Amino acid sequence: MYLGPFPDESRERHYLDVFNTQKTNEDDFLPRAQVKKLYAKGELHSSDKAKLAELSKQLCVAENLLEDSVKHCEQLQVLSEMRSTIKKNNKLKTCTNSWDSKFSVFEMST
Repeated sequence: MYLGPFPDESRERHYLDVFNTQKTNEDDFLPRAQVKKLYAKGELHSSDKAKLAELSKQLCVAENLLEDSVKHCEQLQVLSEMRSTIKKNNKLKTCTNSWDSKFSVFEMST
């Protein structure tokens, strides 16, 4: 449940006065931090338009900006997975290219 700054229903994309809202943590007024947390929990995806529309009203941010932010998080995750796969493959390559595979023990003994 979102307990951050409350949107002003009379004005679009505006918050209520700071003295009329309750602050629960440091990230209440940081929409990108909220999006990042929800994405990390697996509760938010760029294909979930209903959730983006609801979150857009809660955070007082345009829906297209939220969607772009979520897509950015998805791209970062894909790139992270690619880097870890490449590292794993390089590690396997270096293990198979060790000196044992280059030199035969029988050739060295003769």
